[in-house]
Amino acid sequence: MSDDHCPTPKKHPKHLCKLKKKGKLDELASRSAKPTTSCDKCGAQGNLAEDVCHPKKL
Repeated sequence: MSDDHCPTPKKHPKHLCKLKKKGKLDELASRSAKPTTSCDKCGAQGNLAEDVCHPKKL
């Protein structure tokens, strides 16, 4: 996914989709260990709403 789909582009480098693309799997795992939200666009599940581009409560 490109960064232009994200409503918060300044925070996008820390979103799960970007971490996965960069291969930062340790950080990805720690930020998705206890998911409470998912991205309505790509389905990534994160611990916090700010971990994804389009948060939707699980």
